[in-house]
Amino acid sequence: MKNGLNPERYDLHHIEPLDDGGTNNSSNLILMRKNPEHKLLTNYQNLTTKGMIHGDSRLIEWPYPRKGYLIWPPSNNLSATFSKGEN
Repeated sequence: MKNGLNPERYDLHHIEPLDDGGTNNSSNLILMRKNPEHKLLTNYQNLTTKGMIHGDSRLIEWPYPRKGYLIWPPSNNLSATFSKGEN
């Protein structure tokens, strides 16, 4: 992430959502390709929590990227810049 910027076509994603106790710690962050992966995950999360209000509780199994990666999906193009993490 040269100069604090994400690589083109990638978003920074919280592995454990902030609403579920996740943090902004680097161990809870992953670079995820914007389209389709991040877009699909975000749409799934929005659809699953639609209509919930503050105080509502619901047990939801979130899809997570495979542990141990700093970028998802793993990419040969970025492998020289990023390596497998220790999550």
